[in-house]
Amino acid sequence: MAQPPDNQGINFLDVSQLDKTKLKEKLLTAAKKAAVVLVLWLLALSSVIGYNLILKSKSDSLRKDVQELNQQLLVLNDKITLILVLKDRLGRIKDVLANRDDFGQPLENFFSSVPGGITLAKVSLNSNVLNITGTGDILSISQLAKNYTSQAQDWYQGATLRSLVKNEKDTRFNFNLVISL
Repeated sequence: MAQPPDNQGINFLDVSQLDKTKLKEKLLTAAKKAAVVLVLWLLALSSVIGYNLILKSKSDSLRKDVQELNQQLLVLNDKITLILVLKDRLGRIKDVLANRDDFGQPLENFFSSVPGGITLAKVSLNSNVLNITGTGDILSISQLAKNYTSQAQDWYQGATLRSLVKNEKDTRFNFNLVISL
């Protein structure tokens, strides 16, 4: 049996025109594919640019935060320096207070033990010496001198009656007592 001829269908176009049509279809398909690739590329590019803008915004925000933190650190460093200076000064003041002599106690002890017949003219206190000048009757002066020259106590080491002179005008005596602290 004879084979039927290929059913090519009815084509009114010339073979060259058929090739041109197929070529146009291929070009249109290629253009569509290129457009899709271009759109995808533009989407990718715009997403990268958008992400870059977001990162830049976050970077700027972080830089501002870093600047604020640096300023706060400078303020804190100034405060820490001031605190350290004050702490050093307080330590020095504490040392001075611990090492200074308390003259209040020797004076209080002395004034509480002055007998009744004595009038004090001058009391001077140096770092190691309490110098007392005054007038009084002989019994009161001898009692005062005996209180300090006979024995040492915790607030003084010893005492010396440096002078005892009789007043020419009355029966009283001028005296000078030195107490070593």
